[in-house]
Amino acid sequence: MSDDLLLRSVFLPSGLDEQLREMAFEQNKTKSDIIRAFLEAGLKRAGKGTRIRIIPVKKASGAGARKTAAKTVRKSAKAARKTAAKRR
Repeated sequence: MSDDLLLRSVFLPSGLDEQLREMAFEQNKTKSDIIRAFLEAGLKRAGKGTRIRIIPVKKASGAGARKTAAKTVRKSAKAARKTAAKRR
């Protein structure tokens, strides 16, 4: 990764931010480190021409959305771990 870091602001549902905080704490990383790892893994996995499904913020609320977000985070974490294992 380049040392030229740019600031990007993102709005996260509180439940997703809590999961991010817990994961960062468990791995002794910053939330920014975790977000960058997920972005890198997601972009590599998606590839060119891949359409991403965007969930509007208004619809991404409530227990159902938190469960969906949690499932997505777990899948992304698994993909990130696989990618990291391949690099070793």
